[in-house]
Amino acid sequence: MKALIIAHLYGFAVPHISDYQKICDKYNISLIEDNAQSFGQKYGDKLLGTFGDVSTYSFFSNKTIACGQGGAVVFKDKEIYTTAVTISNHGKVKDDFSAYGSNLSFNNLSAALLYGVLLKKDEIFKQREEIYQTYLHYIQDLDLPIEVYKEKDDGIRWVLVMKIIMDNFSNNMFIKLLSEKSIACRSGMNFLPSLSHFQNNSLSFTGQRPDEILLPIHTALKENHVVKILSTIQKIIQ
Repeated sequence: MKALIIAHLYGFAVPHISDYQKICDKYNISLIEDNAQSFGQKYGDKLLGTFGDVSTYSFFSNKTIACGQGGAVVFKDKEIYTTAVTISNHGKVKDDFSAYGSNLSFNNLSAALLYGVLLKKDEIFKQREEIYQTYLHYIQDLDLPIEVYKEKDDGIRWVLVMKIIMDNFSNNMFIKLLSEKSIACRSGMNFLPSLSHFQNNSLSFTGQRPDEILLPIHTALKENHVVKILSTIQKIIQ
């Protein structure tokens, strides 16, 4: 094993990060943070992405900070950084191809858009927090049997993570019925053992599937949209 990857899902930090750092130190392996969904979030007083030897970010269109596509990788170790740069540039160093690589360049137009978005990141975080609080208000107001996952009272809101508290409830049917009403949502992230490619390479204790549902949060969402989403949910579960 050469590295340990921790994934900060849904805008929440992986707990007990220091324990993972100790494991990596003990076995002399790198800690990689997958921070695609949690840009700007903190664990304690430190930003996520500052704990790992390598940390990754996504700026895909559905992320908290987005420019349509692309991402970023940051490194603490110069040797790992140099290897990554080589791989991202066709495996090329000057005129020599020293490794297998790909073209992973970030285009200038996306970079310019990202720069503008980053200048407004605090405003974006505030808007997303307001939408999140609007969800909480109307969930309580409509007395819906919904449990919202909350790690902390403040933070970076990527999506609303919830669970319907009902017997014999089907996530798949619920998502299908919402989709028929032109409301997009999805189930939680699947564990690797649930994916077809990994069926023959999984440990016995890694087969649990998530039962959470993710509702959208983005800056174009308004209060009336949240009311429509939750009112539709109310009709479905009744």
